[in-house]
Amino acid sequence: MLLANCATHASLKTVYYDLPLPSQLRLERGAIVIVLVSDLHSDIYGKDQSPLLSRVYEASPDIIVLAGDIFDDRASRLGTRLLLAGIKKDLPETPVFYVTGNHEYDGGDVDGILRELAGFGVTVLRDDYSAIEVRGVPVVIAGVDDPNKALADPLYNTAFADGPLRKAAAIDGYRILVCHRPEVAKRYADYGFDLLLSGHTHGGQVRLPPLVNGLYAPGQGLFPRYSGGLYRVGDASLVVSRGLTTRRPPFPRILNPPELVVITITSRQ
Repeated sequence: MLLANCATHASLKTVYYDLPLPSQLRLERGAIVIVLVSDLHSDIYGKDQSPLLSRVYEASPDIIVLAGDIFDDRASRLGTRLLLAGIKKDLPETPVFYVTGNHEYDGGDVDGILRELAGFGVTVLRDDYSAIEVRGVPVVIAGVDDPNKALADPLYNTAFADGPLRKAAAIDGYRILVCHRPEVAKRYADYGFDLLLSGHTHGGQVRLPPLVNGLYAPGQGLFPRYSGGLYRVGDASLVVSRGLTTRRPPFPRILNPPELVVITITSRQ
């Protein structure tokens, strides 16, 4: 019993990745810090999301990325609202970017969700991109709409993203692509992005490190290649968050705690 409780213990952890800035780019000072939030499914941590928010604040992010399934089609939106309200209140100058996940579309009210996000000052990327400057470095952030968009728009095809994403990847600067599903993000690795950010897998739900990094992930099946962690895909780095929810799927996470991801990007020495 004790072993089972330890294996399924769901304490939140923060996972850190350090990546180099391409040699042609130079930071004016410090490092670029990205906080990646994925697969919250509107879960609530402690009182008013304070344990989760405190970890976000502690990272002092330059950019916050919401990589889909932040809302859930079977749960109240309260947990997500608490998170977004806390970010807006205490990090009002930090840009926040969002892409849809499958569960935002599964609920049938994606337009309502997008209105809520806009009310919190979040930039929604739907097969589109945004250009900002961080610490003297031009940064391009592109986002892919989840393929479940076809549930709301039967005429939608993921190929519609190709033109805008190729354009984004051709802009000089540090180029980031956010895509909820890592198996889809891999498709865009050769476009010229430096960093790909995903979630969706929930860490493969069951892990047996170092033997099994993930047992099963939707879209990839058993023993998924991209279940969670840092990967190299062509010339791009791919970071896959193991997600924040402890409720989905309907069996417990094993040796796979929920995680907040912090990525630090520094100039090459």
